Amino acid sequence: MVIRPIVVAPTWEVYYHSHHRPSSTAILHIVVGAFSGDLYIDGQYHGEAHRLHDGKLELPVAPGLHTVQLRYGGRSYSHKVRVKPGATAVVKANKL
Repeated sequence: MVIRPIVVAPTWEVYYHSHHRPSSTAILHIVVGAFSGDLYIDGQYHGEAHRLHDGKLELPVAPGLHTVQLRYGGRSYSHKVRVKPGATAVVKANKL
């Protein structure tokens, strides 16, 4: 008998916080919780999801479109999010 792990795909939830003044930067606040796998932002590796402090990562980014990606179980799960100048986008990976 072969035992295979069950791979659970995340559902993505995004919400925004705006600051009162414009800025040339923005913040991506990533919440992966108990997910395992590798975390990538715009194709750049940011560590193993389960090793992040409290399952969270806060990253200053340029305003614009960004891709958050979890790779595990031989699969890749990604979500695109647009962040406005001076704003924080909270991107949360939820289990179904």
